[in-house]
Amino acid sequence: MKKLLGVLLSIVLVMSLFVGCSGKKEETKSDSKSAVEITDNENVKDKGEDVTKDAEEKPEKLKKLKIAYHPNMGGATAIMTGIKTGVFEEQGLEIELKKFTSGPPEIAAMVSGDIDIGYIGMGAHFLAIEGQVDLIAIDALGNSDRLLTRKETGIESIEDLVGKKVAVPLGTSGETVFDLALKKAGVPREKVKVVNMDIAGAVSAYISGQVDAAAIWAPYTLKAVESLGEDEVVELAKNEDFMPDYVFPSSWIATPKYIEKNKDTVIKFVKGLYKAMDYRVDNVDEAIDWALEKVEDVEKDSAKVEANQMIMMTSSKISDAIESGDIIKWFEGLEKLFLKTGKIEEKVPVEEFVRTDIIEESLK
Repeated sequence: MKKLLGVLLSIVLVMSLFVGCSGKKEETKSDSKSAVEITDNENVKDKGEDVTKDAEEKPEKLKKLKIAYHPNMGGATAIMTGIKTGVFEEQGLEIELKKFTSGPPEIAAMVSGDIDIGYIGMGAHFLAIEGQVDLIAIDALGNSDRLLTRKETGIESIEDLVGKKVAVPLGTSGETVFDLALKKAGVPREKVKVVNMDIAGAVSAYISGQVDAAAIWAPYTLKAVESLGEDEVVELAKNEDFMPDYVFPSSWIATPKYIEKNKDTVIKFVKGLYKAMDYRVDNVDEAIDWALEKVEDVEKDSAKVEANQMIMMTSSKISDAIESGDIIKWFEGLEKLFLKTGKIEEKVPVEEFVRTDIIEESLK
């Protein structure tokens, strides 16, 4: 009996050990499975974070803008500085440059939809007053327009232009200085033989002697001096002769239709432009080098002379002009000038063509 009892106890003990080992094995398996699941979940989480991070770091597709520039220091320094410093890319914009040498054909291209935003000199601002385009930024105040003749013509004054041929690119700041000079001298325009030419043609005709005088601007004035010699060039009038009654702004423009459909984009462009203008005024030499990539047949020394004739705007100067009301006064004076010279028929409120709302929003 004792022997039987001992056998039974042995069987129970063995079974207990078996069950115990079995339970331990299951527990280990369970723990192992949990560890794998945790590791897999962490891997998925890490991958998800990487995907999100990549999505955040990947730049959005840049919006391309067709921008009109002019091949001179006024029309090329700010836009090229913005491209080279990357401030437009920071705003999500890609700039495609299109060259124009005067405002009227450029504005015609804008109205037809071939250009989004463009630069104009002072002379074409009458088209903004007429409502074809709106001003979205002021680039600089100019002082490079000249009414020139040659010494060999014997012309010494504005009065001597009566009956003479004068090359005048119509709708430009050159024409404005020409008209102001005639008004100041009391010479009716119809007594002068005005020949409408683009700027390149006007310079060529002036240098070759096909015309007696020309209303042109830098860098073309510098080219004339280089070709003829300083002693042969006679200056009859310049911007400074009519300051401070009149200022000569250069501006960036867009059509009202384009602004209405793309106001956020326009604000981004102006934000980038003002950053470029701030950089330009502190790094003029570098800005000139960049602009010269788009300006043909001009030596750097001549470009420096032209740049020094510009009163370059900055974001702080524009902000002060907005706050003081000077920006309104500038364009009221410009309207007065255009009325006097017959470029416009009636005065309109400056707020109708100068988008101070866009300027102010871009300065924030």
